Amino acid sequence: MAEIIKLIKTIPGISSPQFEKGLKCSKFWEACIDLPKVQITSKEKNTMHWNLVAHFILDPLGVAKVPVEVEHDLHHQEDMDFKGEGKKWRFWTTNSTAVEESEGLLFFKESGGDTKIMLQVTKLHLKAGFLDVAGLGKSMVITRLKQELQNMITKLIDKIKDGSIKRVLEKC
Repeated sequence: MAEIIKLIKTIPGISSPQFEKGLKCSKFWEACIDLPKVQITSKEKNTMHWNLVAHFILDPLGVAKVPVEVEHDLHHQEDMDFKGEGKKWRFWTTNSTAVEESEGLLFFKESGGDTKIMLQVTKLHLKAGFLDVAGLGKSMVITRLKQELQNMITKLIDKIKDGSIKRVLEKC
């Protein structure tokens, strides 16, 4: 299965069990996403409802921005048949305003008090109407998604360093 996006990172200062606890918690996700609007609520086991607003910047100065609202349910499931080191989770969306079908994989494992992750987006079929309304091409959407995933990881690392993610995890 070819990946559309692939990120490999080490997240220092968070154990694999803490990271996994965070993955199941809407407050953890909200703390790691830096967008104008972020509302994430737990719906049922392994499902969260996401309502986000992002901006696609169309010029180098950042003056021309296209706001895009995306709403969907994000599901996750651990792959209990995974035989490698660590854990493997599968993610997918339903009830999306932007996506017909999507799938991603997250591999993570403990490494000396840190957590190593590999994140792959393996399937992303955008709704034709979404691209028409936003006036965007699929490659621009994929580039923006990759930027946001990288930003989420960077923000998580920053929140680990300043201790604020620990307070978030205490509420999970």
